[in-house]
Amino acid sequence: FTVGSNSFMVSVTTTDTLDSIRDKINQASNNSGVTAGIVGGTDQNNQNTYSLVIASSKTGVANAVSISGSLAATFDFTNTIQAAHDAE
Repeated sequence: FTVGSNSFMVSVTTTDTLDSIRDKINQASNNSGVTAGIVGGTDQNNQNTYSLVIASSKTGVANAVSISGSLAATFDFTNTIQAAHDAE
């Protein structure tokens, strides 16, 4: 994860769950302001769905969160709910 010029790493394994990934992100000793959460809902077939949501405690375009490595490859982080922007 990178927020602004600060980065930190989280190791994810094939046995991790959304809960454990969220906890690893939130508890990382060198976490640079990233918070992870899980939101639930249902799809068109009324099946439960869960999504990992990533946010930054720092604001502005300069502090946009970027994700790389195996975590980015495992999850589809292309669905941006709210892009970083500067106050006007």
